[in-house]
Amino acid sequence: MTRRTIPRLQIVGLIVLSVLLTACPNDNPNDPLRKYAKAADNMAGAINSMIKAKRSLASQGSITPAEDLKLTKSLLVANEAVTVFHQRVKSLTTAPDATTKAELTTLLSNVTTAVDELNNQGVLGVTNTESKAKLARFIGTIQAAIAVFSSI
Repeated sequence: MTRRTIPRLQIVGLIVLSVLLTACPNDNPNDPLRKYAKAADNMAGAINSMIKAKRSLASQGSITPAEDLKLTKSLLVANEAVTVFHQRVKSLTTAPDATTKAELTTLLSNVTTAVDELNNQGVLGVTNTESKAKLARFIGTIQAAIAVFSSI
């Protein structure tokens, strides 16, 4: 190798090393804020997907207009509760203190109540077993996300 090749290789090596170091964030995957944000995202995503699935089932005639109306009303309440909770969780920048934990617990209680109502008044009232099973999977996803917050 010539004299010029060695410095060029060193420069390329430094560039590759710096790219690798910046590409690997120092975020701790066990960080509770990250875990909470992901769970809140999962809840919001499940509600959004459930709304789309309900619309699809209604347009296919897989659920009755009365079932559609019950689901729509319950989804509206659940969506509002999840949206408020999601925004609050996403606004956290430090580990929650006692006051923030109390606020999150209250908001999570609202979400739990809304999701339970959605399940009991909406999903369980669907007569088509395939439609009920499809909608119940979204409830399961939301309940799993809610369980993440048990350590608050």
